[in-house]
Amino acid sequence: VRIAQPAWAGGGHWLKAAELQAQVPLWRGVTGGSIAPSTIEARGLDLALVRQANGRSNWDPHQDRKGKNGGSRGGLTSLIISNGHVSMRDDKRHLTVSGTLRADARSGLLIEAAGKFHDAPATLWVQGAPILSLGSESPYPFSLALKSSLLDLTANGTMEGALNIARMSLIMRARAPSLSYLDDVMEAGLFGTQPIDLTGEVRHRGRDWFIDRLSGRIGRSTLTGKATLLKRDERTKIDGDVRFAQFDFDDLADDQGQAKGQALEAQIGPRVLPDTRINLAKVGPTDGQIRFRADQLLFENDSAFKSLQGTIILDGKQLTLDKVRAGLRQGEMTGRVTVDHRSGRPKLHLDLTFGNGSLGTLLNATDLIDAPFRARIDLRGQGDTIREALGKSDGRAGLVAENGTISKLVASVLGQDLGKTIGSAIGSDKTVGLRCAAIGFGARSGLLT
Repeated sequence: VRIAQPAWAGGGHWLKAAELQAQVPLWRGVTGGSIAPSTIEARGLDLALVRQANGRSNWDPHQDRKGKNGGSRGGLTSLIISNGHVSMRDDKRHLTVSGTLRADARSGLLIEAAGKFHDAPATLWVQGAPILSLGSESPYPFSLALKSSLLDLTANGTMEGALNIARMSLIMRARAPSLSYLDDVMEAGLFGTQPIDLTGEVRHRGRDWFIDRLSGRIGRSTLTGKATLLKRDERTKIDGDVRFAQFDFDDLADDQGQAKGQALEAQIGPRVLPDTRINLAKVGPTDGQIRFRADQLLFENDSAFKSLQGTIILDGKQLTLDKVRAGLRQGEMTGRVTVDHRSGRPKLHLDLTFGNGSLGTLLNATDLIDAPFRARIDLRGQGDTIREALGKSDGRAGLVAENGTISKLVASVLGQDLGKTIGSAIGSDKTVGLRCAAIGFGARSGLLT
């Protein structure tokens, strides 16, 4: 028996067997249903699975039905394979493996294959219970392991019907140098990060993923969370909640991204405004929102920012950081940040308010000034990074501090009184009452006046 590959898959055979017996529901096919076999017994089976980078595969009968939640119900009730071989070239997952395939009534299903994941050597191992006189939707336990230097993934779970990967529940653990390698398997539109060690309880329903529980570590950041990832109209729609016991912003960039940032800083020196990239041109077909909370922020150097929470909303090429609330060393920052890249260059809008704290604490200068303050920053600019966009921004920024104290020396300097400044510098530098200090800037093309 030989079934050829589709022409787009590169020729050769999709399935070949020295001997093949199968039972198929012909009447279901006549009435428009699937004629996937319910029982299979094969000798010398050779199966060649192929998927292109655009997602087109030779094993998914629903791949061309846009908007449909693809995947089939369980239907296989018996499987016996001797002297089997299987190969898979999945260009979308960057995975190519080949190896042995066996299924019998005693040992069950076993796949042992080797190949490459990206350019790294990899092994794939799958084991399942015997498939013999099994109900078409009976619980089917299985285990899976994909091992390489780029991804160490293990999973144990149950399918609703034998080999029905469209409907399964499993417990997974993934370790990798970056979250992007796990995304090759889950195809959720995730990004490059520092090394991950994550455990999750996951359900797969058709093309959708439900992460019921997630815990683990990304770099120095420890997290718990849950999420749903729905495939609709060729887009991924995410809804999730993530909480970090501790969080380091640098963990959201892989080594390559961090190296670029370090090289730039070495070239031009440290800067106050971050060079965080806000160009969304490479963001995939992903929408949704993630509510996040970081109880403790980690920085290389001491920072006035101590905690952060808000909602990340992605709608095509528009990213919004909404309901922002950052805990400061004293006080808080609230507001909203928007990046709009639906046309032209990325447009950044920063609207942030500061208050409920001491200006001296915010500036790490409590010995010079101690006064309650309020401040607001409302700036708009265009650029590929936050630094570039704010460097060309228009808008306004202002600060008011009142009913506090200030160093006599600082007060003299701010008052531009040279005589008092020299006197304060020579004499005892005591504080004086600060009734009110206000400063306001108008911004035009990156110049604050």
